[in-house]
Amino acid sequence: FIDTDYFYDLVDLSSALDPDNAYILMFGRGWVLNSGMAGKLIQVLEHAYARDPEWRTIFDAGWIALYSLRDYEKARSFLKTAMKDPAAPSFVGGIYTYSFYADRKYEAAIAQISEQIKSTDDHTLQTHLEKQLHWYADLLKLNRAAMAYRERLGRDIGSLGELVDAGFMDAIPEDRLGKGFVWD
Repeated sequence: FIDTDYFYDLVDLSSALDPDNAYILMFGRGWVLNSGMAGKLIQVLEHAYARDPEWRTIFDAGWIALYSLRDYEKARSFLKTAMKDPAAPSFVGGIYTYSFYADRKYEAAIAQISEQIKSTDDHTLQTHLEKQLHWYADLLKLNRAAMAYRERLGRDIGSLGELVDAGFMDAIPEDRLGKGFVWD
């Protein structure tokens, strides 16, 4: 059991003592147990970002929105802002793209990765992004085939192999990222 009012008081106190603390998340993340606490921490991070717009602060707000609140739209808003900061590392874009996966918006992920490929001259990054692009495209095909299976046969698949057996796909695509596709 934790006293959430005490948590809010501690977050407010740490913010008051160090109003430009871009790393308040380090204190709060270990304490976040519910959506109210996560929301409070996001508010504090938004205020810290308004005082000192640094990519890490708004990224942390996006991270909490994504993983603690599962609020993908809010997370993307924060992450997109963080990505605009020239000091932001490339992984911010990767987490922004992941938010589309978490939200099952595969077409949007494909569009985002395509834009990232166009905007970089880094060959290693382009190669990695192209693998991700193909992975998302294959995931989209699998998802569409599973939906067609359900629509036509009136039930969900039990395994990906059923898509091939029932003629909805010629073969299960190879996972270009090496994890292997599984039906969830």
